[in-house]
Amino acid sequence: MVFRALFKWIKVIAHHSRNEQILNHLATAAKQTDEGIVVFELNGTIRFVNTACAKMHGYDKSAELLGKSVAAFYAPDQLKSAVTSLIEATKHKGFSHGKAQHIRKDGTTFISLMKMTLVTNELGKAIGFVLLITDLTERKKLEETLRQTTNQAKELEKQLEQFRDQVGQRDQTEQDLKQQAEELACANQQLQQRITELEKAQEALRESEECPMEPEEETALPIDPGQLKELSEMAKHLT
Repeated sequence: MVFRALFKWIKVIAHHSRNEQILNHLATAAKQTDEGIVVFELNGTIRFVNTACAKMHGYDKSAELLGKSVAAFYAPDQLKSAVTSLIEATKHKGFSHGKAQHIRKDGTTFISLMKMTLVTNELGKAIGFVLLITDLTERKKLEETLRQTTNQAKELEKQLEQFRDQVGQRDQTEQDLKQQAEELACANQQLQQRITELEKAQEALRESEECPMEPEEETALPIDPGQLKELSEMAKHLT
C-alpha cells in the first residue's frame, strides 16, 4: 500500500513543475514505513531518500545522500551483478524485484529485497526509478532461528521415538518377567507340596522304625486223640 501511494506521488512529481513542494509531501508520506525508499534518475542520481533508508545504510540524515549515485548503496561486484540487471529488467518490464547485498557507510553489509518501478512522464518517457528496500537481516536471523529450532524439534522427536521404543521394550520385558515369576511361583508351590509329602512319608517311616511290631503267638495244630494214641504206640515199638 505504501509503495503504491508513493508511486502515485512520483507520477505527480513527473507531471508538475513544483517538484520540491511535492517532494516534501512525499517525505511526509514515506515516514509511515520502515522500508527504505529511494527515487533516482536514469543516470543513478538520487533525488529522494526517506529516513528509514538513510538509517538502514548508516547515515544520520537523508540529506547526506541526496545528489549521490545510487551506486553508493552497493559494493562494485553487487552493482554489476545484481543492481544493473535489475535496472535493465525494470526498463523493459516497468517493474522488477530481486535481492542484493547493500553496503553501509561504515563498510558493513546486509542483504535486502529490492522492488523497483519505472517512472515515466506524461509522454510515457522514462525519467527515473522508485526503489523500495527491505532489510532482510532480521528475517535471515529469524529463518536461521527457525531452522535451528526445527532441527532441535526433529532431534527431540527422534529421541522421543527412541524413548517410546525403549519403554515398549521395557514393558514387554516386564511382562515376560511377570510371566516367568508366575511360572516359578507355581513350580515352587508344587515343589513345596512334594516336600511336605516326602516329610510326612519320612516321619511315618521313622515312627515305624522306633516301634517294631510284636511277634505273633504260635498256634498249635489240633491233633486227633486217636491219632495221638496211635503215635504213642508207635513210639513204644521204636524204643
